[in-house]
Amino acid sequence: MRRAAGTKVLGVLVIAVSAWGGIVPFVGPTFDFDMGSTTKAWVWTQSHWTLHLAPAVLGIAAGIVLLVPKSAATRRMGAILAFVAGGWFVLGPTLAPLWQHGGITTSGSDGVTGSRTIRVLEGVGYHNGTGVALMLLGAVALWLLAMTPAVAPPPADEPSPAPGEEDTRVRPQQPAPV
Repeated sequence: MRRAAGTKVLGVLVIAVSAWGGIVPFVGPTFDFDMGSTTKAWVWTQSHWTLHLAPAVLGIAAGIVLLVPKSAATRRMGAILAFVAGGWFVLGPTLAPLWQHGGITTSGSDGVTGSRTIRVLEGVGYHNGTGVALMLLGAVALWLLAMTPAVAPPPADEPSPAPGEEDTRVRPQQPAPV
């Protein structure tokens, strides 16, 4: 029961982190938290949807799947999707030049000024930190689900046989000692 509650908490966190990753290129520039050519708030670009919005939608879907109390296999799929969404956030900026002319740039490499600390925080806040957090949440969810027993233990209210009666209960076989 605690593991199911744990995956629900992780589902909420996956949704929150994914929502941040999807919204940051649109609202970040309003408080001078911009990256590369993203210097105006609420501007729609190919980079915004391929590197932010698409993995955010995948991450939000993964979080919802983790929240839904279906089977453990369904929740495992949600954990894997969260992991994939995180990988997309981390690797997307590196792979972007394959489908975009020039890809994205960091705020310091295209003429936009800012302190080193701000440039690092922008990289972490836009891609790397978001992606690593999602990958970590997905991995923890997979770990929790892997610890879930495949077969439920027998009910505890099963009566014991009376003294002198034969025990007809089926018990699992224990492996032989080595």
